[in-house]
Amino acid sequence: MTETNRCLWCHGGQGELREIVLEVGDRLAGAWRQRRVLVHPEHEGELRDHQRLLRGFGRTFLVGVAVLLGLMVLIEVPLVWWSARWGLAGIGLSVAALGALLVALPFATPETVRLWGVRGSVLAVRGAGSVLATLGSALLAFALLALG
Repeated sequence: MTETNRCLWCHGGQGELREIVLEVGDRLAGAWRQRRVLVHPEHEGELRDHQRLLRGFGRTFLVGVAVLLGLMVLIEVPLVWWSARWGLAGIGLSVAALGALLVALPFATPETVRLWGVRGSVLAVRGAGSVLATLGSALLAFALLALG
């Protein structure tokens, strides 16, 4: 059965809720299994669209996050010691790219979905991605213009 009597998409408990079977994956976008969830009938299409996006791009998202964070830690942070300009430019570029990835593929943790629903989680992830993209772009511009 379901964990709460709330719509998985909007996290609302009012109105008609329909039980549907949805394919859900584990934290690493693998081991997909069927699970019964509650959803308002008018949100079922959006929920299924999001699940298709997650199923199609979940692993791509995780690899992208790992690569971008790995670049920052293994290459760009040490590069700052050699050249502040190019190290900070690389970090800014990686942060901006991570932000763009979060906006394009707004996947949240299961805990966030339980707290806010899928729609609220998507908004939170896209908001965080927008902030990261802006800050990363500003750091990149600073490194290239002010330190050049």
